[in-house]
Amino acid sequence: MFYGNGMHPLFEGYGPLAFDIWIYAGNDPLETILEPDYFMSAQNRLKPGDLILAGGTPRRGPPSGPDRTARTERALVMVTESRRDRLAVALVQSFGCVEELVAAANPEGPAAPASRPGA
Repeated sequence: MFYGNGMHPLFEGYGPLAFDIWIYAGNDPLETILEPDYFMSAQNRLKPGDLILAGGTPRRGPPSGPDRTARTERALVMVTESRRDRLAVALVQSFGCVEELVAAANPEGPAAPASRPGA
């Protein structure tokens, strides 16, 4: 389900060829975010050509928040259609699963916290 408070403008373009860039974070998997009309309640703010940096961590745990063991995905999507009765986006680039990318960059695991001088 689209979470309106999770969407914020990042950059506004000006002029006849302008487009806006948005940031969105929600609790749905990327497949759901890409479904037609997912962003419908933001239709009055979005226009074709706008870009959305989207992130989703599916909620699997208690209602108090997402289960942080779920896959956190990031992607760039573009608004392809914005009408009163339909809003569609298309995947431009998937950046993959955050946890997998972090693990691949740190094959030996997380670094130990640095000790403070005098501690």
